[in-house]
Amino acid sequence: MFKYPEHPLSNRGDPFRDEQGKNPFADEAPPASAPSANPYVPTGAGNQPTYRPEYEATLSHRGRLVFRLGLWGFLGTLLGAGGGTVMFLTGWSASGTALAFWTMLLLGGACLAWPAWLMGRSDLAAMRAGAMDREGWRPTRRGHALGAVGTLIALAPLVYLLVQLYLWTIAYL
Repeated sequence: MFKYPEHPLSNRGDPFRDEQGKNPFADEAPPASAPSANPYVPTGAGNQPTYRPEYEATLSHRGRLVFRLGLWGFLGTLLGAGGGTVMFLTGWSASGTALAFWTMLLLGGACLAWPAWLMGRSDLAAMRAGAMDREGWRPTRRGHALGAVGTLIALAPLVYLLVQLYLWTIAYL
């Protein structure tokens, strides 16, 4: 009968046990402490400080930036919407004025007011959580509000055009 040859590593001892059977790499056993009457109190709880969650303000505020973006976005959309309203009421549809109208709405709403709205929302949430310096609370809140109003003003003509297109489609099809 054939017998497999013995592998040279098969009779090795445990590398984590010495001659006495102890692990030479293990930490020493913790000292035994006196049991407490209350099983829910950790050992040595009298000398440990109580846990107090504290947050450290790590981010500086962007209040002035959010306020300026919101203000310029609001003014740009207001100017664009005002120019568009004047063009609509007077029946004047010069292409240059129409281009200026759409440019002001797009630049004011999409490039300035909407980012101010989003940045203000995230910064206010970070300030409430304690992760951002609360010194810029007021300008951030004002820039957030101006950005929201400017974005809604910029979306109003687009909603008007979509409603008109829908009504035209129903009337002529």
